[in-house]
Amino acid sequence: PWHMDYLHMNRFFTLNMFKHPILEKYDVYFRIDTDLFIKKKVDFDLFGEVVRRNAEFVYWNDVTEPEGCVHGLGDAVKTYMKENNFETIPKFNPRQAYHGCFGGGKLSFFSI
Repeated sequence: PWHMDYLHMNRFFTLNMFKHPILEKYDVYFRIDTDLFIKKKVDFDLFGEVVRRNAEFVYWNDVTEPEGCVHGLGDAVKTYMKENNFETIPKFNPRQAYHGCFGGGKLSFFSI
């Protein structure tokens, strides 16, 4: 079984974070996992690129989770993306999980 703190973390970063009052004055966000390191200088404005490209969501990941942690999530995301005409670059792989990554995009995309 997964530790409860890990489950709470996932719930926060996939739902509750976007409802936090501190983000109300922003249009775009980025978040980076504490165990991820950017080893090279970023030569462009990440926030500016999201706005310039009108990107709803951007991410980078490099780690695959054990299947039991996110069982079915990738397939559900792929179905949702297809039904709503979302495209990813690179192509979305439902066998990879959202772990060890940074992500960002428009906060309006996540408003519930």
